[in-house]
Amino acid sequence: MFLATWAKRISWQEVATVFDTSWDSVFRAVRWVVVWGTAHQDLTNITSIGIDEIQYRRGHKNILSESTINGIQFACTDMLPAYLKVL
Repeated sequence: MFLATWAKRISWQEVATVFDTSWDSVFRAVRWVVVWGTAHQDLTNITSIGIDEIQYRRGHKNILSESTINGIQFACTDMLPAYLKVL
C-alpha cells in the first residue's frame, strides 16, 4: 500500500527509483490495491452513473446488483443515440 500511495503522486518509475525497487514491484503494488478496492467497494445507494462504451469494449465491466440498477436515476454518456436505446 505504501508504494501504491506514492504511485498516485509521482511516476511509477520515479517511485521505483526513490525506494530502490523495480517498476514491476510498483506495478504489482498498485494492482494489489486496485483488486482489493474492487473486491471491497460499496455500490449501494448509487443514483447516478457515467457510461463509456469504449471502456466497456476494452473489458471494463462493472457488475451492479439488481437493487443498485433499480436505484439509478441518472446516466451520463457521450454515446450515439443507437447506444442510448440499449441503455
